[in-house]
Amino acid sequence: MLINRITPPSSTTFLQADLDEAAKALSAITRTIANLDPETREHCQRLAIRSKSFGEYLNLSELDIHTLMWGGYLHDVGKVGVPFDVLFKRGQLSSEEWEVMKQHVLLGEQICHSLFPMERVLLLIRHHHEHWDGSGYPDRLVGEQIPFLARVIQILDIYDALTHDRCYKPTYTHSRALEIIAEETAKGWYQPELVQEFFIFIAIERGDYGLETLFQRESLMEGMNGERCQVSGDRW
Repeated sequence: MLINRITPPSSTTFLQADLDEAAKALSAITRTIANLDPETREHCQRLAIRSKSFGEYLNLSELDIHTLMWGGYLHDVGKVGVPFDVLFKRGQLSSEEWEVMKQHVLLGEQICHSLFPMERVLLLIRHHHEHWDGSGYPDRLVGEQIPFLARVIQILDIYDALTHDRCYKPTYTHSRALEIIAEETAKGWYQPELVQEFFIFIAIERGDYGLETLFQRESLMEGMNGERCQVSGDRW
């Protein structure tokens, strides 16, 4: 299990005993998620791994990187409480189904609060679907009201979901995924400066040097001319 390979840094205030107990309890939860939705488990594993790399690129503290890794792994744990017919529905959700889907951030917070009382991680679980312009959920936070690490996880979450199959969408190419993120940033959903940093990071990670110049901050602010994504980005 990936969860057992995330070793807490000794310089943090996390207690090893708490982590050991949390790992035991959450292993059962993640096994359940894997049985119901293997794609979700693999998605969370990839986020935990890429969170470390992106956190190092951003020169974050050891504590922040550790928090990002746990947040990446646990951000969707609340989907264990979403009904199958909603979680695996192909195509658009109805307004009623969408309200059910949005509850996964609150369910995840509740699950992890009782088993894993780490306030910093709980903030990522609750707020990774907030939008920079205040149009997200569950609390409609605006701008820097959104915890910084939740903003980071959000971008990693969206990119990974776009570049892998989901029941309601195909896999998008790397370049199309960046276009969609740029379009949604122009709509006000994400922090432009952080998205630009991600574009540079992912270009370096992939060895596509120069790709970061395709999406400068001006493009993020003014919008793209390409075809708009036809699926709801919030299903990621």
